[in-house]
Amino acid sequence: MDLAKPIPLLNDFLCCKNIKLFLDVCRNHFKVRESDLFDPNMLYDLTNFHLKDLIPMKTFTKTYTPQYFDHISQNGSLSVEDENSDITNENGTENTEDYIEDTVSVLSETIDDEKPPVQNIGSVPSTTTTTTKTTTTNKITGKVSNAPPLGLSTRSASSSGMGNLDFNSSHDCSNQQLQKVAATVYNYQQIDADDLGHEYLNAIYSEEDEKVYEDLCYVTFSSHKVSEVTNDNVACNGHVDEHINTKEEEVYQDLCALQRTSRSQITSATSFEQRDYVIRELIDTESNYLDVLNALKTKFMAPLERYLNPEELRQIFPRIKELADIHTKFLDKLRDSLQSHAKVKMSQVFLEFREPFLIYGEYCSCLLGAIDYLADICKKNQIIDQLVQVCEREYNVGKLQLRDILSVPMQRILKYHLLLDKLVKETSPMHEDYRSLERAKEAMIDVSQYINEVKRDSDHLVIIQKVKDSIIDLHLPQNGNDLLQYGRLLLDGELHIKAHEDQKTKLRYAFVFDKILILVKPLNAKAGDMQYRFRDSHNLNEYRVEQSHSRRTLGRDTRFKYQLLLARKSGKTAFTLYLKSEPERDKWRKALTEAMENLDPPGCRNTDHKMEIFTFDAPTTCRHCSKFLKGRIHQGYRCKVCEIAVHKGCISSTGRCKQTTVSIPPPVCDRKLAEFNWFVGNMDRETAQIRLERRRVGTYLLRVRPQGASNPNETMYALSLKTDENVIKHMKINRDYHGDNVTYCLSTRRGFKSIVDLVSYYERNDLGENFAGLNQSLQWPFREIYGTAIFDFEPQGTNQLQLKAGCQVLIIGKDGDDRGWWRGKVGDVVGYFPKEYVQMQPPTSDEL
Repeated sequence: MDLAKPIPLLNDFLCCKNIKLFLDVCRNHFKVRESDLFDPNMLYDLTNFHLKDLIPMKTFTKTYTPQYFDHISQNGSLSVEDENSDITNENGTENTEDYIEDTVSVLSETIDDEKPPVQNIGSVPSTTTTTTKTTTTNKITGKVSNAPPLGLSTRSASSSGMGNLDFNSSHDCSNQQLQKVAATVYNYQQIDADDLGHEYLNAIYSEEDEKVYEDLCYVTFSSHKVSEVTNDNVACNGHVDEHINTKEEEVYQDLCALQRTSRSQITSATSFEQRDYVIRELIDTESNYLDVLNALKTKFMAPLERYLNPEELRQIFPRIKELADIHTKFLDKLRDSLQSHAKVKMSQVFLEFREPFLIYGEYCSCLLGAIDYLADICKKNQIIDQLVQVCEREYNVGKLQLRDILSVPMQRILKYHLLLDKLVKETSPMHEDYRSLERAKEAMIDVSQYINEVKRDSDHLVIIQKVKDSIIDLHLPQNGNDLLQYGRLLLDGELHIKAHEDQKTKLRYAFVFDKILILVKPLNAKAGDMQYRFRDSHNLNEYRVEQSHSRRTLGRDTRFKYQLLLARKSGKTAFTLYLKSEPERDKWRKALTEAMENLDPPGCRNTDHKMEIFTFDAPTTCRHCSKFLKGRIHQGYRCKVCEIAVHKGCISSTGRCKQTTVSIPPPVCDRKLAEFNWFVGNMDRETAQIRLERRRVGTYLLRVRPQGASNPNETMYALSLKTDENVIKHMKINRDYHGDNVTYCLSTRRGFKSIVDLVSYYERNDLGENFAGLNQSLQWPFREIYGTAIFDFEPQGTNQLQLKAGCQVLIIGKDGDDRGWWRGKVGDVVGYFPKEYVQMQPPTSDEL
């Protein structure tokens, strides 16, 4: 059901829509008279709402256990008890206590008369109940429901420790009675548990879902230490929820097709290090996960293809085939990386699949819709419903429903960075893959955060569309009426506004987006219809916000007495906003300030880039930090001139603006860099790190940094040198200006007329004068091209290289090609030789 919004966050608009939905149910389903209903804003504002003497609902004798929201919201959303603590009577406000009390009393009597009764909803299951019994069934609708009442006051549901609730008993807080009544109404509304189940990805799946994932994917070892990673519920920002889920061994044995070996058996057969166990866990769980994806394809999708068209299958199984293909290749490469002479390390496999894994953003965004669509189509079509049940029985003896299995991919993608974190901890810092594993872990955290933000923004796009639909005559003259172009909805609510050229104060409902402030007025005099007429809009980049000195308002409505000043930067006009409380004023000031800073980031003052907040259509990485720009709305910033893309926090490090994003040719003095085997062109730091890890100590390359220079004293070039088995040193090349002359250097200790001269010098001398303790020279150019001497050559100068027929020559560069000379290395001696004296051999390593 898409009417109720279980996660309204701090959104007044959605909260009031949920309250209105509650009243509509009272009116249409329970036939409560209009005169017995209260106004939505009365409950939301909680004005004089202090239910000290709520009429006991003695007629409501049936017991049930709804799962309703905690009274104190973690995110600060509206809670009944939050506002009751400090309520004062104010002039000009309507007393709502009688309205609410009457509605609850009438509703309680009405519920008691409903047939069939709701005692069959069930009670809270014990912790030993299997996963198929943890939800309750509404006998009226026949649908699973463990929903909280309205979702108007918190983010998460509380379902433990409640016991059976009896409305004959007295309760300490009468506000709880109101929420219990609302819970009953909510159950009547045919709302599946999964309508509320996923609060983005940092709390996106329940403990039950976690059990499903572990039953399907995890290998059970006798050592708890080995599997400690698997018991964590992962958040996309890298944090871990602290609850631990129990595994059901019986379900695991039924679902895991592969033979598992206990740890004691493994230990007796071979000598394993702790690191080996983590790697085995990673490979085996990946294999099990691939089995799940293939089962979704062959055991569910294939039978359903006879009854459902491709579009219907796509809605129920979004991108499952693509995920199966991706993970088939992923598992093959993981296994290849474990071979004794593997060309690619495990860390590189994760880095390679960093971008393909972004498909999970779409999958997680579609998951709730897929589960809802599956439930709906099974309800309407008995044949499909029975077929799905048959498939479930064939796959796992009916212990898990298809809807449960569909959540496994979402959970798996959140496990990778935990497994890599465990692998890093069990890997010695001296291990050849240690640093790359750290980068792989960071890459998987980045992927998880990207998926999280895509899911969040997908939900947000729905909210924005509902806001647009609620304004019947929206007219935004600047750039059209598509609200998506104005970014995220930061805040909305009721306020009073007064233009300084007009002394009349007007009551308006306001929506604050990233780029615009929209003011509307309720369509009808009766509040709660959630339909508005457009009144005005203001581009926030034209304004600044200031805190006005508050004076107690002498007007009729003294609720709005805390002021903010919204003034045009041009000084032509200004508005005063009146809010109900000091916290409300602070909230509006924060939202407006955030919007204005998004449009004009402080980091722009440190660069000449012309940055604008921008929505990117395809996954894009930040030019500075190489991490993904996350989400679907205003993911980051793009320069209007050179079109580089960056995070807001990276703007100040982007350096000087270039006129184009295409590869910039080297300076004139270095036009011939491509002739050298150590020059690789455009390459970021991460790629250079990976390429050099497989090479011998002393191998070096010169690269063009994609992000360019970050200050006028830097060049776009950097040297990368392997200085030890596990260390890659990256060195920016700087420049100094002396009148019209430019010198290039690694430090102020020594300058060179060209970059070629700089590289040539440090091929013969170590880098210790620039970096303390770095007693390493540039020994082996990245592209190793060898030749065989076909004639003897005796050098005539100190810069020439002696050749003996048949000797191997490492060709360093062809910078003297136009004069018939190449530069090479034999042993530890570097020099020039006649190019006709050497016959080229095919390259033996990476060619770029």
